[in-house]
Amino acid sequence: MKLDLLHDQLCYTGIIVSSIVSFIFSAAWHGPWFGKVWMANSKWTEKRMRSSRIPMSRLLIGQFLCYLIGAYVFAVFYESLGIVELLDSLKIAVIFWGAFSATVTATGVLWEGDKPLFYLINIGSKFFIALFTAVIYHYLTIYIKQRNAEVPVPPVAA
Repeated sequence: MKLDLLHDQLCYTGIIVSSIVSFIFSAAWHGPWFGKVWMANSKWTEKRMRSSRIPMSRLLIGQFLCYLIGAYVFAVFYESLGIVELLDSLKIAVIFWGAFSATVTATGVLWEGDKPLFYLINIGSKFFIALFTAVIYHYLTIYIKQRNAEVPVPPVAA
């Protein structure tokens, strides 16, 4: 298999939209859904967050850029592998999640004293973000390629 960057074949709309959805989902996950539990199990406190030297805007921009890079790398593999089925897209997402997010994040529990619940909350969000990226990129890629080829777009099955 030859792994090319394939810049001209990437669906940049899919990369951007999946990054935005990931960012919004992450805000909900670490905010109203699991924010209190996450804070109680992290090394962060309300006081520490307010007194941080790094402005929240810079942290949020950095987080968005991370999602953008992740979606870009996913897109490169998606296009290089010639994926055409949603299930294959989801398999790649789960492989990436397991190989990078779940394992690398576990080092925080092993070496840095992170609490296991903190780890589970973080990898849980990363798992869903990987799936969202796979689904959004897949369907937007198909839609845009078919639209550009002026082929009728089939209805999405419910």
